[in-house]
Amino acid sequence: MKKLKIILSCNITYIFLFFILIIRLFYNIYFLERNSEYEVSDNSFFCTIEKYHINGNQLKINLNCKELVIGYYYFTTEKDVYEFEKTFEIGDFVFIKGSLELINSNNNFNIFNYRKYCYYHDVFYNLKIETIDYIGKSSNFIYIIKNFITNRIKELKSYAYVSAFILGDKDNISNSVLNNYKTIGVMHLFAISGMHVSILISIIGLLFRKNSIFKFIFSLIFLIIYFFIVGSVSLLRSVVWFIISYICIFFEIKISLYRKLFILTFVILMINPFYIFDIGFWYSILISSTIILLQKKIKNKNYFGRLLYVSFVSFLVSLPINIYNFFEINLLSFVYNLFIVPFISFLFPLSIFVFFFPFLDNFFFFLIKVLENISNSFSSINSIVIFMKPSFLIIIFYYIIVFLIFKNKKFLIILFCFLLIHFNYNKIFDSNFLLFLDVGQGDSILIHSDNYNVLVDTGGIMKYYDEKWKKSNDFSIAENTIIPILKSYGISKIDFLILTHGDYDHMGESINLINNFNVEKVIFNNDNYNDLELGLIKTLEKKNVLYYKNIKELNIGNNKLYFLNDKVYDNENDNSIILYTKINNYKFLLMGDAGVKVEQDLIDKYNLADIDILKVGHHGSRTSSSKFFIDNINPKYSIISVGKNNRYGHPNKEILDILDSSNIYRTDIYGSIMFKFKKDRLKLQTYL
Repeated sequence: MKKLKIILSCNITYIFLFFILIIRLFYNIYFLERNSEYEVSDNSFFCTIEKYHINGNQLKINLNCKELVIGYYYFTTEKDVYEFEKTFEIGDFVFIKGSLELINSNNNFNIFNYRKYCYYHDVFYNLKIETIDYIGKSSNFIYIIKNFITNRIKELKSYAYVSAFILGDKDNISNSVLNNYKTIGVMHLFAISGMHVSILISIIGLLFRKNSIFKFIFSLIFLIIYFFIVGSVSLLRSVVWFIISYICIFFEIKISLYRKLFILTFVILMINPFYIFDIGFWYSILISSTIILLQKKIKNKNYFGRLLYVSFVSFLVSLPINIYNFFEINLLSFVYNLFIVPFISFLFPLSIFVFFFPFLDNFFFFLIKVLENISNSFSSINSIVIFMKPSFLIIIFYYIIVFLIFKNKKFLIILFCFLLIHFNYNKIFDSNFLLFLDVGQGDSILIHSDNYNVLVDTGGIMKYYDEKWKKSNDFSIAENTIIPILKSYGISKIDFLILTHGDYDHMGESINLINNFNVEKVIFNNDNYNDLELGLIKTLEKKNVLYYKNIKELNIGNNKLYFLNDKVYDNENDNSIILYTKINNYKFLLMGDAGVKVEQDLIDKYNLADIDILKVGHHGSRTSSSKFFIDNINPKYSIISVGKNNRYGHPNKEILDILDSSNIYRTDIYGSIMFKFKKDRLKLQTYL
């Protein structure tokens, strides 16, 4: 042990470990080739069930085959659901027939990319399951324990929360409730981490003498088993910290907190270098490390003082992470924590008692409903501030200021000023850009000019409602793509939402957008309102949002948007709003779904020669973009907004040939496409 003490007391040790860690990170992230062991043509798989979740008629199942695979299956009857749950458990060996599909990638700037997330977790494919056959049960001790816990709590009214607190599985808590927790900034409390481990160790400590070797050994075995059951990075951090702390206590190794924290980070990233991309890792390491380093200040306060101080420290430390990943902060989140932290601190140990004594379920369920009502009330308070996505340099600067605050509170003023500049970035630093979002088979275009924001169309995936299962497909392009993108550019409101026409792929997400974002005015085309537009108008009137039609032009700062299509034709596509404008002397033309007849009328009426940027009509369909029209406008860049492998066969090959003299960019190939206008320069950037 003397040698270990000397080694851990030496600065060279930590310098050496730092370089070892850097080499491992760079090698694994940039040089180690990570490929699937499967070919996309493979269709039969021997797997172990790691986890599954049933939502209506959809089964989502995590499978450990040659590698981790995420499988999906759709039941046809409720009896099938019952039979599946009766037959299969976690850890079961199964034989599956199905087809592999690449995981969807969100091909838009700034926002969460699910394919990358899966890649960092060694998941390369989704598996569309056709048949799943039972082979046998596993004798693995971890699976047996997990099934025992799951089966015991499955019939509880509070199953969703007991499962979340004990197993770290939040899948059964409704999305609306989880969104409330995210909005008020308390979602991290549901991750099994330091607070939960401290409570568990305290319970174990009741069985042993203080700091006895038996307490350490039993606690260590328990935590390791618990980690393999739950498997979260926040729990791994707590387990590793527990081991480091007790080794130092038992062997009387005195090293600084900073060195302990470095060893902690080193061990976690050596176990899995890709944890460095895990937001939970950063929350866990930074918040817990800061609280540990400030523990002397915390101990000197009373209970409510400690609670307020820890909440405010957590708020400050997580602020740059939240801005970088979610483009917003809730100014009152540290206040909400004052109410929610004691609640969770009580609910977690109570969930353990509910596990052993199910008669407490009704009382626990009552408290859960109280918690949900409180979070719902808090989430209705508008205390969210939106910030554009910062660079890594700005994030580093944020953290320098945050940690200086712990030395001198006067730096709070500097932080406030820095946040104020960041919040007003678009006003201080003039930026003009045109962004074509990738919304699949549809259109959505953002015009940002002189701090005005115009969104042209919203895209939209056709909705369905299954009467049998009383369930609809609930993926929202507005909530998952458009709104996060708007926030990432520091946009807190849409000045004008222009809906080119009433087709679903152009305005299908408009109601979701209106319900979840600040939209000031809506502009419709000149045609009569169809059912989709009338449905939106009901929402607009309920929200007191102004709407117009028959518009000729709009002022957007120093620029004008011209509405060129003033005729009424006999079909929805030809009645599309057609927009023309100049930004920094660059001309662009957005054609909606207008066809050849409209193109002829435009050429007869306007001089549209030498267009710099053309949004190609009707996704590159043969009904638009005639050779006569393209030759007349002579576009430099032709943008086609189109879904990958769409059923319409867009864009048409003949149209691509007609557009061949221009630079063609397609959202199905390039993802989102941005044009930045800077004085006399036009900068093109694509996501892929």
